[in-house]
Amino acid sequence: MPLSEKQKILPEEKAPFTLGDIRKAIPSHCFKRDLVRSFRLLFIDLLCVAVALLLVNLLDDVLIAAFNNVEASFSVTYLAYATLRVALWTAYTVYQGITMTGLWVIAHECGHESFVEQKWLNDTLGYIVHTCLMVPYFSWQKSHSLHHHYTNNIQKDQVWVPELWDAGKGPHNRKPAWLNFIELIAMSVIGWPLYITLNVTSSKTKNFVSHFWAGSEIFNAKEVLKVNVSGLGMALWIFAVYRMCQAWGYGYMLRVYFAPLIVVFFFLTSITFLQHTDETVPHYNDEEWTWLRGALCTVDRPMSKWMDEKLHNIHSHHVVHHLFSKLPSYHAAEATEALKQVCGEYYLEDDTNFFLALWNNYRDCVSLTPEKDNGNVLWWKDLAANGRSKRDGVEEQQELESKKDQ
Repeated sequence: MPLSEKQKILPEEKAPFTLGDIRKAIPSHCFKRDLVRSFRLLFIDLLCVAVALLLVNLLDDVLIAAFNNVEASFSVTYLAYATLRVALWTAYTVYQGITMTGLWVIAHECGHESFVEQKWLNDTLGYIVHTCLMVPYFSWQKSHSLHHHYTNNIQKDQVWVPELWDAGKGPHNRKPAWLNFIELIAMSVIGWPLYITLNVTSSKTKNFVSHFWAGSEIFNAKEVLKVNVSGLGMALWIFAVYRMCQAWGYGYMLRVYFAPLIVVFFFLTSITFLQHTDETVPHYNDEEWTWLRGALCTVDRPMSKWMDEKLHNIHSHHVVHHLFSKLPSYHAAEATEALKQVCGEYYLEDDTNFFLALWNNYRDCVSLTPEKDNGNVLWWKDLAANGRSKRDGVEEQQELESKKDQ
């Protein structure tokens, strides 16, 4: 059921509980990081990547050999052969991309020090895994920490910061469906590269910001070395990939590495977008924002048991992650059940099909407009009503339903 149907809106009032209240409700063992369990998840993902790569090459060789040995009509045989190869490599791309996204999540846990207790081991593993997935680890670690610290703060957040509606420019009209589709495809392919190179979708800054430039205002003097080490790692990996392309062929590398990597980029951008974007979730100006209010502007969006496990709960149990970022993913489900008892209506979950939720929210959540009673609370503008927020429309609908019940 969509979030907007089963819970009309995130309560406007500040939460009547504290972070300490939530922590007390969560069993203490949920905060313990188990080195063996964490490494088991890492090894399983690496094994899945290796097995998928071996299988796709083996089956592809079988198909090629079978086609070369068949003496039937060439056109019919080739059509069947091409169809089977396309199906094989498509299945590989999707599966490998999902598995690689799981590896990205593990490195993400390293960045939060929720993988193991040793910081040096977290950073070493995170640096290696993220670099192989085209992520400048230490630079991302800093910008991501700012996102956690300033979630849904319109002036200071670092990811998917929306624009404000400008009444002087007239009403926002809904984009054609074909344009939204093209933009979502572009987001999947180049969204992540644009973010790490040009800081696209982040909050406005006075000067140029890039995850590859240590002089960017989001970094301080103590972080210059780490930013440069991140850039060096990326440069060396890109060179290594280039040499692999020369050795094994660009077409082969496109199939085994770049195509699954695009799937990773898709999940990175779409999951991050949906974690804090919904018509029922506000943003705040700095004057109204608090850390807890921002953290509660997070939506859990389960997909399926298999996908939740493959992606290590990054999307299905993200609320607890924003509240306690050092809590390991394998304890997130248990911790979430505990925090629900404290958070009540302040806990947000949406079980709408992930792709449908992505489409609906990308289409409808275009710009923010201030709440009529408090200009520092910003809600998604209703595209069908000039100047009115979706929250206003929801409240009016609630009032009508209440009158009907009476």
